[in-house]
Amino acid sequence: MIASPHEDNLLEWMATIQGLKDTPWEGAKYKLSLKFTDDYNSVPPTVTFHTIPFHPNVDKATGRPCIGFLDEPRLWKQSLTVSSILLGIQVLLSNPVLERAVNTDAAEILRFDPSRYWEIVRDCVRGLQDGVPKGGAKRLKADGVGRAGTWSRPEPTERR
Repeated sequence: MIASPHEDNLLEWMATIQGLKDTPWEGAKYKLSLKFTDDYNSVPPTVTFHTIPFHPNVDKATGRPCIGFLDEPRLWKQSLTVSSILLGIQVLLSNPVLERAVNTDAAEILRFDPSRYWEIVRDCVRGLQDGVPKGGAKRLKADGVGRAGTWSRPEPTERR
């Protein structure tokens, strides 16, 4: 992982995290921003993915991760560093928390068809490794699994 202040502004940082080794996320690189207030370290920074993963705990519209210590003031610890924040996000990628889902499409697929969810993740990771830009220069396949690093909802199918 890499993180540093953006230009000369110590309150805005840019970071890159990688998917953890031996997980479906391995090989993917995600760009994030961290925005601190003058009240840091009493309050957490605002974290936003700029490379938005298909994940139940990442808002697909805003890129905001839903992770307890960033969202709930009582869970924030002043001892948390930029490195520990980014590590927590890396771990979250591999360990989705369905009870805190903000991407309902990803949560629904993971809940009802986990193998399909992890297939979509692996395909998105391959798209990122191939250098396909966010938003996807290549079109997604009709079943929702593509090589673009993003995902679109397939037509609903009957559940058993």
